[in-house]
Amino acid sequence: TKEDNYYNSYFEEVNVNKRREKALDVIKESVSDSEAIKDLESALNESIELMNTEYYAFMLVIKSSGLDNEEQYKEVSSVVLTEEDMALSASAKQEKAINMVFSQEYNTSKERIEEGVGNCITKIIDYSNSDLHLATRNLLAIMVFQLTMIALLIVCLIVDVVTVYYKIVLPIDHSVEDIIQGHDLRVEGAKEFKALSSIYNETKKINETNNVRLTYEVEHDQLTGLYNRHGYDALFHKLNLEHTAFILIDVDNFKKINDRYGHAVGDKILKKVGNVLRKYFRSDDYLCRIGGDEFAILLANCSEEFAEQLKDKGNRINVVLQTKEGELPPVSLSIGVAFGNEYDDTDSLFKKADMALYETKNAGRSGVTVFSTSSDN
Repeated sequence: TKEDNYYNSYFEEVNVNKRREKALDVIKESVSDSEAIKDLESALNESIELMNTEYYAFMLVIKSSGLDNEEQYKEVSSVVLTEEDMALSASAKQEKAINMVFSQEYNTSKERIEEGVGNCITKIIDYSNSDLHLATRNLLAIMVFQLTMIALLIVCLIVDVVTVYYKIVLPIDHSVEDIIQGHDLRVEGAKEFKALSSIYNETKKINETNNVRLTYEVEHDQLTGLYNRHGYDALFHKLNLEHTAFILIDVDNFKKINDRYGHAVGDKILKKVGNVLRKYFRSDDYLCRIGGDEFAILLANCSEEFAEQLKDKGNRINVVLQTKEGELPPVSLSIGVAFGNEYDDTDSLFKKADMALYETKNAGRSGVTVFSTSSDN
């Protein structure tokens, strides 16, 4: 990309081409005016000092990311931040980096560079005028050469500022914002930063998937796939009990079934009960296995006007479960139903459903009882 070319060109010029230094050597060979050479050397030194400022700003940006990737940028790996700057927050480091490369001092340094180059040119012209014939032959070539050097220095400075800002500062600023908001990182900037952003996004995706899986495993019963006791407790305390129906269920004579057919068959019966309950209740009802053969169902936004429907649903579920299926013996459920009101808490609502369940068992099991304060069910 255009930004990659800027980045590579800048460090290729600094470390490989070194056209500024070569230009100074050429001038030393061609011009005997020591003062003019001193001016150009001063401008070069000022340019180098300006680069050190840019490297320091670059290191501030790296440190602000918290990634310590200096080895990826060997040109600045030797830069050491002051204790005061190291103590700055990430956003303050970035702000300082931006201020350094857009500050008045930075612009003043560029003006000194231009002034030094200009003074050099002036003195070379003056020197050339002392020898009219020599100036006539060489003036144009010298002027073209010097202007080229000036343009090169300016281009290098512009490329440096643009590269640092668009390839490093801006992507890091975006990344900090994305991390704070919990978003994926934008894959942009320098090649190394793009790779890092991609790795971060992939790791974030894996962590989110693992968290979802772990949360599911913590809150769900492995045998039936319904909410377990932990999930049940969390849900029960979240619901508005004034508008909640609570159903408590026991598998009738489950201990005898286990003793007669074995625990493997018992587990299959529990799975079957879970599947039948899941079939007959809504997807937004909370189906829970809260004990060995004890189930609970929480129905949000459900009032007493649905009592008969719930009794009918429970009876139909018992019809299904009492039908023999392969090796599994028929079973039945004792069911107690209670509706919450404004005075209920989790304990009182549970007790009402438990009382209704007790009445079902006393009536011979395999049925549904809806709690009523008058015991008229």
